[in-house]
Amino acid sequence: LGDSRQHHEDMVTAFRKDRAYTVHILNMGAARTANLDGLPGGEWQVTETTETAQYQKKSPVRMEPNELAIALPSRSLVSLTMEAGTRSEE
Repeated sequence: LGDSRQHHEDMVTAFRKDRAYTVHILNMGAARTANLDGLPGGEWQVTETTETAQYQKKSPVRMEPNELAIALPSRSLVSLTMEAGTRSEE
């Protein structure tokens, strides 16, 4: 898992159990786009938490060939979740 434009104000952590994947991205700086690679293909559910809006489900995003671009609001925690092998991957 990598962020091709890693910033010192970001922290990324990822977990996997069987076919379930979770990635947490903490953005302590200004709003920006993160380009993640190394994730399995499929549809990822996005949940954002900011200072003014907690635990907001957003529209799912789809992993494009080898990269996922995700918007990071300023001072936010963005969580991505996906279960490999589900119908959303097809």
